[in-house]
Amino acid sequence: MEAGATSLLVLDVARVGSGRGVDSRLVETLRRVHPAVQLLAGGGVASAREIERLAGLGLDGVLVATALHDGRLGRADLEAARSDHTSDSR
Repeated sequence: MEAGATSLLVLDVARVGSGRGVDSRLVETLRRVHPAVQLLAGGGVASAREIERLAGLGLDGVLVATALHDGRLGRADLEAARSDHTSDSR
């Protein structure tokens, strides 16, 4: 990026805790415009399936605080998503 940033953290505050999922169009646009930066996003993540979907869109990481606090996601979900993502990137 021109400003020298190597990572972007995008948090859609309006979606936090909603379980509606991260805005796919936003993620796809950011990945296309900034292909070399580390891209992390959050706001609305509610399931392991959502994490998998976001990894497929090119996210390098996902914020999942509310889903962890209310029990929609557990340690096993995160470990499975991490394992799947790690094996895909080899």
